[in-house]
Amino acid sequence: MRVLLLPLYLVLLVMARPALRAAVRASLRRNRAGAGLVSAVFLGLMLSCAVTEWLGIHFIFGALAFGAIMPRKEMAELRGSVPRSMNQIGQLMLPPYFLLAGMNVDLSAVGVSAVAVIALIICTAMLSKIGGAYVGARISGIGHGEALPTALLMNTRGLTEIVIVAVALDAGIIDRSFYSVMVIMAIATTAMTGPLLTLLVKAPKDSAPAPLVGERAKKP
Repeated sequence: MRVLLLPLYLVLLVMARPALRAAVRASLRRNRAGAGLVSAVFLGLMLSCAVTEWLGIHFIFGALAFGAIMPRKEMAELRGSVPRSMNQIGQLMLPPYFLLAGMNVDLSAVGVSAVAVIALIICTAMLSKIGGAYVGARISGIGHGEALPTALLMNTRGLTEIVIVAVALDAGIIDRSFYSVMVIMAIATTAMTGPLLTLLVKAPKDSAPAPLVGERAKKP
């Protein structure tokens, strides 16, 4: 029943935007770096996440909604100080998040018989991402030299995939076995991006290192 209060939460969130804009302007008048604003932004973020979690919606959507109402113009005038500080906080909190995500991985639930299934899932994920991105780039008129590395980079899943399957696991949409398989796929496809780029993508000719001064002088 709490989810019925979601429209009220969204209305209050929109009404909070003028207050955020006023807080940013006040911070700009006092301090161009906006140092005192980081705590207020972080507090609002945590409050928004707590409310959505209380409503029965995953906290990640509360963070997204709070980011959507942040005043753009005024935040840009802070010259990146607040986004940079929030990025540092995010880097501090990412390792614990990955720790919690890894604790939900149960490899014993996968079993040896599921290795072929995991390999099939990884191959399907690679073909869908790499093949789809490459074909789309070529249809758009992009040459092979740019389309291939773009397609290979699209094969990375990383944090986004883990967040999605973690939300699905918390909501009871998938079980721990399927969650474990999807995390393995996300890690495998992300880890192979670098080697695939090295093997399949040729470096541009103009990126070759310039000859040394002594070697250049020896040439006729």
